[in-house]
Amino acid sequence: GTTITCAIYLLWIIAMAGFINNVGSQQIFQQDPSLNQLVSIIKQNSNDSNVVTFLNIFLNVTLLASFLTIALAFVDFWIDALKLDTSLKGRFIAGLFAIVPPLIIAIFFSNSIFVLALAISGFAGFGYSVLLPSAVAYKLYDKYNIDGSYFFGGSKNLRKYFMIFSIIFMILAVIF
Repeated sequence: GTTITCAIYLLWIIAMAGFINNVGSQQIFQQDPSLNQLVSIIKQNSNDSNVVTFLNIFLNVTLLASFLTIALAFVDFWIDALKLDTSLKGRFIAGLFAIVPPLIIAIFFSNSIFVLALAISGFAGFGYSVLLPSAVAYKLYDKYNIDGSYFFGGSKNLRKYFMIFSIIFMILAVIF
């Protein structure tokens, strides 16, 4: 599912970059690279009202998908962090913890803060999915591999270097 979504977003970015360059609005968009500016450029340069309607539908669906993706990615994290049970009630509470803060930011603050919040949550998800497993493999190797029944590839130093590389990569991704 994420591969298909990634392919659609990449095609969307390529199409929008080509459209902006084709209508000569790259200078305007570089001054204000926001979603509102992009929609404004498309509305000004499109003679078809269906294009604007489909654009609004697409943008609303992607916004809803981003909220749901964030919520689903962090539900189990909040269940563990808040020590909730895994019943429907506990999952609902964890879902609220995951979806309400970005929703409040999207409703009450400007688009730039919302985009920043999505970026930060994306990096947190990256850390949760890459850094956490490498840290767990590093820490639990000695505890669970006493008799050699579990196979963890490489030495303990290799796992330590992978964990350090993951941290450095995540910091560099946030900076750039």
